[in-house]
Amino acid sequence: MSNATAKIIEKIDVERDYGLIGTALVIDHEKHGRLLLNDGFGGIDTPAGGAVRWRHGMAVKLLPSDTIESLQSTPWNDYASTYDAVLAGHDKNRPVLDWTGDMVERLAKFAL
Repeated sequence: MSNATAKIIEKIDVERDYGLIGTALVIDHEKHGRLLLNDGFGGIDTPAGGAVRWRHGMAVKLLPSDTIESLQSTPWNDYASTYDAVLAGHDKNRPVLDWTGDMVERLAKFAL
């Protein structure tokens, strides 16, 4: 990743498990294109303890014009936004990437 570039398009705070604050981040990456990176809660059964960390998060391949705001304001159905559908892995045009937590963490820290 050291030779590639990443530009932050949008960054928001979000509430995670137990009321903890996390981060959702949209970036344009030179190699991977537009991505949504979400940290997540995990590690409760590990020596590090439960916390919100990038390594517990996920990465989603977005369409070039997607933003968090546009995904949240576009209905998926009567009950959910497109953003909700994307995070649940229901949008085939915006697939959840099969990346390890290390990969998500490295890319998020690289972009930030």
